[in-house]
Amino acid sequence: METVNSLDATLYVLLSLLLGYSLIYTNLLRRGEENVIFKYVMYVGMPALAFTSLSKVQLDMGFLRASLSYALSMALISLSIFLLSKVLGWGRERAYLLILIANFGNTGFFGIPFVSLAFGQGKPLQLSIFLWVLTFLFASFVCIPMLESLRGGSSAIRALRNPLLISVAFGLSASILKLSLPQPISLFLDSLASTASPLALISIGASIPGLSSIRKSKISLFLLKTFISPALSMIIGLILRLEIIELSVLVIMSAMPVAIFLGVFSNEYEFYKEEVVAQIALTSISAPIYLNLWLYLLSAL
Repeated sequence: METVNSLDATLYVLLSLLLGYSLIYTNLLRRGEENVIFKYVMYVGMPALAFTSLSKVQLDMGFLRASLSYALSMALISLSIFLLSKVLGWGRERAYLLILIANFGNTGFFGIPFVSLAFGQGKPLQLSIFLWVLTFLFASFVCIPMLESLRGGSSAIRALRNPLLISVAFGLSASILKLSLPQPISLFLDSLASTASPLALISIGASIPGLSSIRKSKISLFLLKTFISPALSMIIGLILRLEIIELSVLVIMSAMPVAIFLGVFSNEYEFYKEEVVAQIALTSISAPIYLNLWLYLLSAL
């Protein structure tokens, strides 16, 4: 498989992250103001991108097998960590940290732009959006309930009202029913969708803490997120005989940096705040390097 656009994707990501970081460094944006960009991307840009892309998707067995591989990978690695914690006597908090680091990747703000540039539009982009939805569901119905359980709270069923899930449902419905929108509305949604990827990466760059935080990171957590988790996805994908493009998107999305939102959750729930922030910084900054290592490995298949 050729990944002729991997260099373009890498440079695009690096420049976007650098721009976001420089906006904070030069005080053009104050720390915390990047949250406004996050909210726009999360509630406007990404839903528009999801709808416009998925309304054109053609579901096939390869698409479904790739989604199943991703879900199985998250389930197996979570179960393995849980069983290992029982054997080694780890506490719940440590086991939860490993499960969240392994599975909660930045598949939306980082993964979708990288995949669309490295592999192009069409099926790779559509599959990356669908895998992002699965990550979002994991965050909503596994991540939040786990953290709530540490302080005796309840789960977040309200996630079903999130614009992302609504746009995914409408997009897939439009695809199945072969519906089309009036051109003015279609052009409006396309223009909103085009803003999602660059603003997502800029907001990540703006949210990266000082480089000194990386010194607090643990290499074991870094390897868990960037190599063990995607390797398991690749093994499952090979067993299910995915096509190479589907396998590549699956592995790359599994290797995405730790999600920025996990930092938000860790702060809200007082849950390993320093370690989570350190992993977000380390995986985000090093992503252009290790993602290209995965691309090189996949190109040899």
